[in-house]
Amino acid sequence: MQRNSSFRAAGGLIAVALVLAVAGAGWAAEPPQAQAQAFQFVGPEPIKLSDYWLGLACNPAPEALRAQLGLAEGAGLVVEEVRPDSPAAKAGIKQYDVVVKVDGKPTGKLQELIDAVDAAKDKELTIELLRGGKPVQIKATPEKRPETALPGAPIPGWPSGPT
Repeated sequence: MQRNSSFRAAGGLIAVALVLAVAGAGWAAEPPQAQAQAFQFVGPEPIKLSDYWLGLACNPAPEALRAQLGLAEGAGLVVEEVRPDSPAAKAGIKQYDVVVKVDGKPTGKLQELIDAVDAAKDKELTIELLRGGKPVQIKATPEKRPETALPGAPIPGWPSGPT
């Protein structure tokens, strides 16, 4: 009888330890927003910035998203962040929009978007995107990149982190 209760007690302790281990792993994980922020600054190709900007942080659309939206391989940029008071924010571009064309040219690489902004300078761009799977066309006018939008510069009101 005593042996049976010892097994039950040990089994209970093991179950509690497993629950705590799983819960601890969940608590230790970074929140999804922090993971997305870290990802947006990692890339295999160097990026050449323009003197002009829209105020977007984008990543290439992942394969699963492209399949769901019917996009070709290498097409689409997911808007991860829109900087407050930026040209993109003023134009109505939102987080998680998928940019598919800029001035009629397909885009799937961040440098393609930057080059289109650089070519336009302070002239209006037509940005075709998908929002909720539906096509949306937005007009946005790039502006000169402010000092606070340079890599490494803190963004007023934003948590510090990689930029």
